[in-house]
This record gives sequence, structure tokens and C-alpha cells, in this order.
Amino acid sequence: MTSPAKPSNHTVSPSAGTHRRRAQRHSAPTNGRWGMVVVRSCRRFSPRLAGYPAPQQLDARPVRDDIGGTVTSVRSDSQRRPVARADIERAAARVFRREGYRGSTMQHIADEVGLHKTSLYHHIQSKDSLLLAIAEFAMGEPLQELRTLSQDESLDEVQKLERAVYELVMMVTQRTDSVAVFTMYAQDIGDPDRARFFAQQRHEYGEIFEGLVADCLRVSGCDDDPRKVSTAILGMCNWMLHWYQPGHRETPVEMAEAFSRIALRMVGCVDGSDGQPATGTSAD
Repeated sequence: MTSPAKPSNHTVSPSAGTHRRRAQRHSAPTNGRWGMVVVRSCRRFSPRLAGYPAPQQLDARPVRDDIGGTVTSVRSDSQRRPVARADIERAAARVFRREGYRGSTMQHIADEVGLHKTSLYHHIQSKDSLLLAIAEFAMGEPLQELRTLSQDESLDEVQKLERAVYELVMMVTQRTDSVAVFTMYAQDIGDPDRARFFAQQRHEYGEIFEGLVADCLRVSGCDDDPRKVSTAILGMCNWMLHWYQPGHRETPVEMAEAFSRIALRMVGCVDGSDGQPATGTSAD
């Protein structure tokens, strides 16, 4: 009579078998081997993730660069580029001009420059802060240049006006969006003190320009009203905002030279026939 088999000392736990079967179900061979990936959250190898493809790298999120003052646009690694504050301000000027200041949103600006809307707030506090920056770009530097020009003793009256008109046309053709936005929406600046400041700058620019016109009228012997002539010249130049486009058949330099000659004719300092300084002027 055969004695019953002795029970084995090495019993297999049901729970271990269950874990083994689950691991086999969730594993897939890769090139004849069992792949493994590192699970960073627990820093160990997990057979349950064997054979799963590695996660794809996500598109870059906008990040702030406090040293350079830039953010990274929402693009893949091969397309990422730094975006400076000036890029955002130029994009805002295009949007404000196209959509209207009140009709524009921060999302419009973010889409224009290629960023998430939340990334704008790393550098930009509000829409109003962008309008202030555009106003400073459109008025601050040109006013300072006109101040310097009017006090330049190396130039005579005719040369000063000629140079002033030249620089004005260059500003209008090269800063078209910013100048247009400042002209149309300066009254929408929310800070009363800043709005008053830019209104004063605009008034000062007109006063200096009118003084240059008055000097030329005096030299040429014309008795026209300096304010009316000055308004006519400024209007002629500023109206370019409505029709001049990049790629025009005439370059900004050619337009600036032509408008300068027209302005000098308007104050009687250039003969209309040959383009030379009129008799009685101080030009050589």
C-alpha cells in the first residue's frame, strides 16, 4: 500500500500567482525580449509597464527668462524661439489697429504673437500697459529727436524743417501701426496722469514743428499763417497712415525726400520749377 505523498515545504501563494498572471497580461515582447521602463515616480522597474512605448515629449510651454526679459513661444523643440517684450508690443499694435482698442482682448494678442495668454502676464500687466508702451514708442523718441533738431545751431531754418519732415515721414512709414494706434486711441489711456502726459507731449511736438515752419516763412518772406501751414504739412504726412503699405512702389526714403521738398514749397523756400531754394532764403 502506497503511503500518501508528503506535502511539499515550498507552497505557491495564490496571491503570487495572481500577480504573475497580471504581469504577463500587461506585458508585450519587444524584439524577442521583455522591455522595461523606469517609473520615475517610484524609482523602480515595473514589469507591468514592460513593452509600453516611452512617453512622447510634449510641446514646449512658455517659460520666463528673467535675465533676458523674454518668453518662449508655444512651439515644438525644433521651432521654439524667444519672444521679447518688443515683439509683444508690436503684435499688440497690429491687433489694436485691426480690431480696435476696445474690441481687442489679451487672447487676440497672445494668438498674434504665438503664446499662451497666461504667458503674457509674465511681462504685461494689462491691455492698458501695452497702450502706454505703444504711446511711448510712437511719441517719446520722435519728440526728443525734434527737440534736439530745433536746437541744432549747425543747421539753418530751411534745413531744420526739411529734416523734421523727413524724420516724420520715416517714423510714419516705419512705425505705422504704433503711430496709428497712438493717433486713434490715445484718449483711451486709463491713467489720467499718463493720458495728460502724452497729450502734453503731442502738443509740444506741434508747437516745435510750428516754430520751424514760422522760421521758414519769415526767411522766405511769406505772410501765411504758420499754424495753418504747419497743420497742412503734418496732415499731409500723417495721412500716409491710411494709404501707405510696406512694399509700396516708393521706399520710405523716397517718400521722405519727396514730402520734404513739398513742405519747403509750401513755406516758399523752394521754387516749384527747379526745386532750388527760393530767392531770399538763407540756404546756400
